[in-house]
Amino acid sequence: MEIKRILGPAFAAILAVGIGVGVFVSHGRKAETEAAREAAAAVVDVKGMIGSEKESFFADAKVIERLAARGFRVSIEKVGSRRSPRGI
Repeated sequence: MEIKRILGPAFAAILAVGIGVGVFVSHGRKAETEAAREAAAAVVDVKGMIGSEKESFFADAKVIERLAARGFRVSIEKVGSRRSPRGI
């Protein structure tokens, strides 16, 4: 009879702990998903005009990757010296 008095509350405590862990893990995953979604939305599009000597720099995969890691997506337009921003 003594064992039945102990088992009921013990199982209830184990069940409560299991539910608490499940809620905690679920909430953590939701926060991670929301943070990733916000980070993806935080990408800034940058557009610019460059001379031909800079084209290889902006076409380099490492440069594109580093800029993307910092939240920038760069679009470039190659222009000659006569059409540079100073001339517009």
